Amino acid sequence: MNDIFNNPHVMSVLGVILGALITVLTGFLGFKLQKRDNKMDELLKETKEKETNRDKLEIMMAGQMLYKNYKDCIKKGYYSLEERQVYHPLYEAYIGCGGNGTIKSLAPIIAALPNEPPEHPRRRKSDIEVNEEDERRTQDEQKLVESSRN
Repeated sequence: MNDIFNNPHVMSVLGVILGALITVLTGFLGFKLQKRDNKMDELLKETKEKETNRDKLEIMMAGQMLYKNYKDCIKKGYYSLEERQVYHPLYEAYIGCGGNGTIKSLAPIIAALPNEPPEHPRRRKSDIEVNEEDERRTQDEQKLVESSRN
């Protein structure tokens, strides 16, 4: 048995076989690792797409909330301090996340509204003043809607 390992031809054949085996194993492991990396890249891409879509959805929902609040406040004629405390941070976050210009253009209009209802004792206005304000706001709203369409 010791004579087999002393034979240079046997040793060269064993070296070739061992080299081929190492090459096959290395190739197989490389293939498996590449396949795993491809799956990880695909999962990462899917995760990023989901996060992007989730971000878009959150921005859209915040925009809808802000727009609904805008419409409600215009309708009732004032923007209460409580609403300002809730919606101003939402507005800041919305703009910070890349929200569109429509809501941004409505912000000065709603901010100009009084803090209390028109019938509040500290805010008595004549019917003429109230009607003029309502008409002006309606015209402003129409201008904003038309400009956002362009």
